[in-house]
Amino acid sequence: MTNIKKKDLPHMPFYVGDWLKCPEVRALPPDYRGLWFDLLCYMWESTERGVMVTPNGRPYTDDEIIRMVGLDNQNSGIWLTTLLTGGVCYRRPDGAIFSKRMVKDEQIRHKRHETGSKGGNPALLVKGIDNSEDNQKPDNDNDNDIDFDLIITLYHDLCPNMAKVEKLTDLRKGFIRARYAEYGIEKITTVLRQAGESNFLNGKNDRGFRSDFEWLMRPNNFIKVLEGKYQNKEAAWMMP
Repeated sequence: MTNIKKKDLPHMPFYVGDWLKCPEVRALPPDYRGLWFDLLCYMWESTERGVMVTPNGRPYTDDEIIRMVGLDNQNSGIWLTTLLTGGVCYRRPDGAIFSKRMVKDEQIRHKRHETGSKGGNPALLVKGIDNSEDNQKPDNDNDNDIDFDLIITLYHDLCPNMAKVEKLTDLRKGFIRARYAEYGIEKITTVLRQAGESNFLNGKNDRGFRSDFEWLMRPNNFIKVLEGKYQNKEAAWMMP
């Protein structure tokens, strides 16, 4: 990919609407959101924009990233793990942490730049690619692969005692996209089944708590259910 001099890009585009509406980001504690924003700034300045790599292309280690944002290594890596498990950022096979949105935007910008330099019309490079309103929406590339209605049906069938989903809001779709991208439909089904079988999550507890769809789809809750934290004690005792 052709490098563009930093002086040609003096500012980082920031989509306020996306930041305020993104369910993965809003689910983070305030201090984690601040650390994520710092990480985005480092990704913007990276030689491979959107990816945490050194000037020579080596992926930064987690410990190096922790120090870069001004923390030490003592119990401070939890925030980075939370970003990864929550679908806020991702890790490549070579270990490099990256922002899916920033990488995609950079690819689009390079295509427009190259097409324009050859006398073409960057706005027509890809059908609909220059629609500024669409480009400021969350990344929905996987929507064609996700059967939202099926997942809601599975929830209603496997968790019949929990509150019904009356409307599939953008927030709920965001949670589904993130969990689908990270775990796939099989593990989503597993979580819904385990939640439907859990006495605690279905109101049989001394807190008056009953889970619902949004609660199950939030990153921290999803992994806890998947790992069996809310499994009935008698069922766990009977397992080999």
